[in-house]
Amino acid sequence: MKRFFVLLLMIALFLSAAGGLSVAEPGKEDLSMLTYQQLLAVQADVSKVYSTYHTPTDAQKEFVLNLAKNEAQKHFAEKGLSVTGWAWYDSEYTYTKDWDFYTLQTHLDYRDSQKKSHQAKIYCEAYYQNGKFTLSYLTSNGTAVLDHRADYQGILWFTEPQPAINQETGIDLSRYTAKELTALYNRAERQIEATHSVSQEEQNTIMGYTKLELEQYLLEKDMELRGYAWYDSEYTYIRDWDYYWLETHVDYRTSSGSSKTDKLFSEFARISGDLQLVFLKMGSTVIVDRKNELAVVSENGIPRYSWAGEPGARTVSEAAEPTGEPVAVETSESGIEESAAPVSGENIINENGVWLSFSSASDEDLEAAVQMIHRQQRARLTTKIVLSEETVTVAKGKQVKLTAEVVDVPEDQKASHIIWTSSDAAVASCQNGSVSGKSNGQATITASCTLSDGTEMSAECAVTVYTPVTALQAGKKQFDLGVGESVTAEVSVQPKDASNPALRWESSDPSVASVSAAGVITGEGTGTAVITAHTVDGSEKQASFTVKSSKKDDLGRTISNSDGVALTILSMKQTKGSGYSKAENGNIFVLIEMQIENNSSREVAVNGVFSFDAICDDYSVDYSFTADMNTKSEIPTTELKPGKKIKGWKGFELPANWKELQVTFTPDVSFWGSGEKIEFVLYNK
Repeated sequence: MKRFFVLLLMIALFLSAAGGLSVAEPGKEDLSMLTYQQLLAVQADVSKVYSTYHTPTDAQKEFVLNLAKNEAQKHFAEKGLSVTGWAWYDSEYTYTKDWDFYTLQTHLDYRDSQKKSHQAKIYCEAYYQNGKFTLSYLTSNGTAVLDHRADYQGILWFTEPQPAINQETGIDLSRYTAKELTALYNRAERQIEATHSVSQEEQNTIMGYTKLELEQYLLEKDMELRGYAWYDSEYTYIRDWDYYWLETHVDYRTSSGSSKTDKLFSEFARISGDLQLVFLKMGSTVIVDRKNELAVVSENGIPRYSWAGEPGARTVSEAAEPTGEPVAVETSESGIEESAAPVSGENIINENGVWLSFSSASDEDLEAAVQMIHRQQRARLTTKIVLSEETVTVAKGKQVKLTAEVVDVPEDQKASHIIWTSSDAAVASCQNGSVSGKSNGQATITASCTLSDGTEMSAECAVTVYTPVTALQAGKKQFDLGVGESVTAEVSVQPKDASNPALRWESSDPSVASVSAAGVITGEGTGTAVITAHTVDGSEKQASFTVKSSKKDDLGRTISNSDGVALTILSMKQTKGSGYSKAENGNIFVLIEMQIENNSSREVAVNGVFSFDAICDDYSVDYSFTADMNTKSEIPTTELKPGKKIKGWKGFELPANWKELQVTFTPDVSFWGSGEKIEFVLYNK
């Protein structure tokens, strides 16, 4: 990956030279010139700022909800209305936050003077100032109940947000609203998809050429291919415009018969419309390296690639052997001639395979020719310093070791000792190749030496120093969700000044519970799944959450019909019975405790037998006398007077492996009311 980061740095410098990025107002940021890594950095900063300034905590939600409840219940009481309950599920409460400004949308249930049940939509706004929440606005079904908006007009924060300058755009994200942050995150996602995603066809081409070149190399080295990575997740494709990277691994057997697994890394450039292999490396072995043959040009600020020469042409880094081919030398006179081979009887300059003959050249022309030959000689020399790494990332307070070797030193030359220097010792210092991270930032470590003829040479390593994540602290670690319900997992990153606090989320079973890039967990099906948050800064820290997802039934709920009859499901238990009151083989008694309340102005007839019908797993359930015998006290057959309620049990005999029970209660109100039925559902958990 070190070459990957070097090339990213080159692209970033290229874009900077092309004009760079200009600071723009929200919604007008120019993301088209950002690399893949820069776009990810934008998204990471957006997520961090959103979490800091625009995500309410559970405690803040509770404060806002209590304010809304107190004011709403006071309003309904003044109108002679009775609030009977608030929304049941967490998913029915929608909170937003912009710095010190909070909103809440939900609903409540209430009864009018005729004891009929209704529902009202509630919306409220609140501010947090001087350690206190204040309700500024409240509506019920769109009608303002409380309105102090004029007192807070245009105010979104009382405490100045700390600046959060995104290094890629130069924008202070701390001044963005939640809506603007979400829009910027989505625009970065679309930009990645537009200019940095790798299509399936491109993936197939890249992997195809990589395999072709690798397998040819293994064949030449008498090694045997055993296989490539098995899972799609083990193939990482990255793209910046016309440049592509692939990282995976390969299994093979060496010529000595031992089995090995090595990382496989390849790079491709799109040249004249075609993907062409530029670099291939297996483990530490470089198989193909044609990077010095690439030329980059700007097309509307976007880097495009071409070959500096014909594919396969010799490069300046290759050793020059005498070939008899002439070397072009420009002079002011025509007296210097190019020659393919020494010519007997003429004055010849023969230097490392370069032949030049001269007849009538002036002294100045000869001197210019000799200087040109020396420059070409130096260009053809392969003597250089090779570093163990071209880019390194080191945590603050940690060390990493670099080694340097001077290779291909001519026999008549000697190289001096390696001297190590740092471009910024406050960021990273270096002593004898040992690099120490001092503070966050970038520095260049240079290894240099001098040959005995005075030739100086050097090699550089780009060093990035960062503050790593030391721990992830999870808030609530277990969630019980209904299918379709969502909750945001809260994770605290330590330390707070970690350089890259971004997290990667994954689910052990997405069919049970899925998780978004922002840590929002959603119940998808029944079962248990483990949601894990991973750091992406290389510290390999993680935090896990256990999620149980199931269908939510009506146990514990109160259900009313329009006639004012309310049914509450209090509890449920299962038993095989005892004595003479046992369930048949393969069956079980399901006993349901319920309360029936008459909130109408008339008597309601309740029949403990005929008022109830049931369907279990799409099949009708017959009345079971023995099931009712196993209850503590049956639902009585009675005339329920207005304002009164009764409590009792109802039993059903069901298959032991039952899944869903639908029960219908029909109060006998046909003489004066609608006779509206009340239905409820229970699940076998």
